[in-house]
Amino acid sequence: MSDYLFANQKTFTAANVRENVTNFALANAGVDKTQFQTCLDKRMAVGGVSQDVELGDKNGVHSTPTLFINGVKYEGAKDVVALRAILAGIRKSQQTTDAGTANTKVAAAK
Repeated sequence: MSDYLFANQKTFTAANVRENVTNFALANAGVDKTQFQTCLDKRMAVGGVSQDVELGDKNGVHSTPTLFINGVKYEGAKDVVALRAILAGIRKSQQTTDAGTANTKVAAAK
């Protein structure tokens, strides 16, 4: 279901999302139709989604994907090369900070 939702998110509107999701669920043999309909009718996912939206708003998230690494926000899709570069930069920064802290402790101990 999540793959379907993400792949088709640009086609959904407030007016058609329920119908589209229901049609998708009913067409797939792996979906428990009774459980799905109960979840949809009782709006069981609304609470969790609302919390996620509120958290995103609070942290300035306006698009997906958005990811946070060590409190730094990265917006938009990142390929493996870009993610590795981001992580390498973070590691290098941490090593520099760790080395500076170690030097300060050594100097203080003298």
